[in-house]
Amino acid sequence: MNEVISAESANKMLVLLQGVVDGGTAGRLRYKYNFEGEIGGKTGTTNNNSDAWFIGFTPQLVSGVWVGGEDRDIHFDNMAMGQGATMALPIWAYFMRRSIMITLWVIVVKLNSTYLMDLTLVRIKITVRVVIK
Repeated sequence: MNEVISAESANKMLVLLQGVVDGGTAGRLRYKYNFEGEIGGKTGTTNNNSDAWFIGFTPQLVSGVWVGGEDRDIHFDNMAMGQGATMALPIWAYFMRRSIMITLWVIVVKLNSTYLMDLTLVRIKITVRVVIK
């Protein structure tokens, strides 16, 4: 089997992406949203503040959030509002907090019951409308 990247390169990338959370643009996951444990991620903003995104991961789950408009003429007014850390990261934090709570509940149910539950992965479409006055 051929590897896409070496284990050493993969580990370096992991450390870099964890650095984004531990001391970079996604640092508010630690100080504002009180996330602990192993988390890595990457914030992003496209030219002209048209898109903001955050892709994050824990050892159990990888997820991403994109905020923007399909029409390229739609964009955020400034970098402060249009960056991934401001627009997409809070949605990711909310989603992950809810995902962690659901996962913990399912584990408790499985441990305290005499039957096994099947876990089904569900695709969720979330529409967020932001009104800036």
